[in-house]
Amino acid sequence: MNPIEKIENWLNLLPANFRKDMLYYASFFHPSKAVHSDDLNPEAKFMVYLKETDLSNHEIAFRTLMISRLIDFAFSGKRTEEDWTKYLDRNLSIAARAKEKGISLEPVNYFFDNYSEDKAMWMTKNKEWESFKVLELNDEWIGDWYFEAQRRSYAG
Repeated sequence: MNPIEKIENWLNLLPANFRKDMLYYASFFHPSKAVHSDDLNPEAKFMVYLKETDLSNHEIAFRTLMISRLIDFAFSGKRTEEDWTKYLDRNLSIAARAKEKGISLEPVNYFFDNYSEDKAMWMTKNKEWESFKVLELNDEWIGDWYFEAQRRSYAG
């Protein structure tokens, strides 16, 4: 199994709503418009990107490193109690400004309505992601996979 397939398997084990939210954040800074766009469903584009075939070993290693970093980015600001306190404060400020300007509070209200559940899910899934990286997707494993795959491709 190549490292992209490992990431895809890990993502497929996530609850669907969480995966959708997490991949939205992960896709936000992806350099390819095939993944990042103003589309409302970046999850589908991200999963298609993971399933691409006929990639060189170099491209698989590159994508693995980039995707891992993008997933790390998705979890940033949502890992700890302190992160969530800042996140809550930021949303309280947004809600106050929106109310002053007469702007819909619906998106912010969704955040408040789901705060406790989302906080627990993000913190739990972050721990699982960190464990997955250490046990199955660490730099040494990626390097070993790459050089073994290269050796096999040269051996014919």
